[in-house]
Amino acid sequence: MAVITALTVSLVAGACSGNGGDLESFCAALAAVPTPLDEQAVARDGDDDNVGAVVLRLKDMADRAPGAIAADAKVLARIGERYTDLVRRQATGQTVTEAELAEFNLELVTYGEAVQSLGTFAHQECGLDLSTR
Repeated sequence: MAVITALTVSLVAGACSGNGGDLESFCAALAAVPTPLDEQAVARDGDDDNVGAVVLRLKDMADRAPGAIAADAKVLARIGERYTDLVRRQATGQTVTEAELAEFNLELVTYGEAVQSLGTFAHQECGLDLSTR
């Protein structure tokens, strides 16, 4: 569970896909994504329904993502879904292999870049500072 908990904490606000959604709708959805502190509580509680709810919010935000941020949004959604799969499998006693965790860790490199892009976009276009939420 410690590995999965660490992965939860690493999930910051994100998005997934979008085909030129409107900015106001996207910004509202972005503001509704749980903060890192909320995600720490999810990890601590070990409630995979809560983890799934976070991913649903990421998907909602992604559906609204304007074209300028859509590629980064897709990265975050994919990683959120992958993370949810790992959490649920571990919670039900299924094996999560070291190879799967290593692959997930490699995906986190692109995740970090996408989060940076999203943070810049959120600040410039939505007036949101994701680092203080």
